[in-house]
Amino acid sequence: MADPHEGLEKPGIDRYAALTPAGKLVAQIYGVIAPHPVGVARVRRIASGAGIALAEGRLSEAEIRGANRELIAAGLATRDGNEGVCAAPHGAVALTQRAHENGRLQSILSSFEDTRPGYGADRYIYETLFRYYLVGGAFDELDSLTGGDIAPYQWRMLAEPLAANLLRTLPERYLDPALAGCLRHVVHSAADPEPVIRCCRRLTGHAERHAADIAFIRVLQGRFDEAEAVFANLPGDARESRPGRTGLAATRAFIALLRGDSDAARREIDAALTAEKAGTRKRNVFPDHAAFALSLLALVRLDTPESHALLDQLLRDADRQG
Repeated sequence: MADPHEGLEKPGIDRYAALTPAGKLVAQIYGVIAPHPVGVARVRRIASGAGIALAEGRLSEAEIRGANRELIAAGLATRDGNEGVCAAPHGAVALTQRAHENGRLQSILSSFEDTRPGYGADRYIYETLFRYYLVGGAFDELDSLTGGDIAPYQWRMLAEPLAANLLRTLPERYLDPALAGCLRHVVHSAADPEPVIRCCRRLTGHAERHAADIAFIRVLQGRFDEAEAVFANLPGDARESRPGRTGLAATRAFIALLRGDSDAARREIDAALTAEKAGTRKRNVFPDHAAFALSLLALVRLDTPESHALLDQLLRDADRQG
């Protein structure tokens, strides 16, 4: 059986493994309730309500304060002004998984809700429940929470190196949207893309859906040859699919722009539009690729009536597509 922690970054494991028993218990509480910051008194009430204790008895406030210092020093928690301490964003999923493995996931969340100070508190409860259902594998409940409509940014928590292993547990209906959301998150946040890229290669049966985003990341890394190789390495049918052909042309257009060859960029823009229209009756399209959007700067550089007209048309098409 595969190790469920395969792919976890070694430093993250070491930081958690090096915690004191009290530090591990408090870390699990912060993981489950993230991103809510809570004070020492409430942490103690949550632990008590969840039946969490050390061998020698219930956690004391002094032990919780010591755990807070320990977790902050380890980079697993942060202090949020006067509101208290919360899990560091990059570690929330991994700490929630630790709580789940120790049979504490449900009891911590229930105790957290029982200690709610009043109406309107716990304003991040949607994110807490989203992660709770993901880690617990409660996908029907996740459907009920989201109404089946999960925006790409909501998957961002799985893009962190310490959370990428959770992608392996997703049902097929969630996998490709989650991978797409994670890839876009690492672009926007400059996070390490390699764990998510490895998951794309190993898990999805639709590699062409993610090729353009992976290639865009390679371009941003200055690895132009590898960007084009992303498409060359696709299976034949995927390479010739609309996403494969459109993504390759958009990637080449962006690379040509960066190399200062606006004429070549224009040719690839046209190729991307042709590929996107193939097999449809659409006259006006705007490929949903970051590389394509950025390559349109070549039309500004060309500075001709034709390039201006095409740019105006494409911007109107993009606006209609939202």
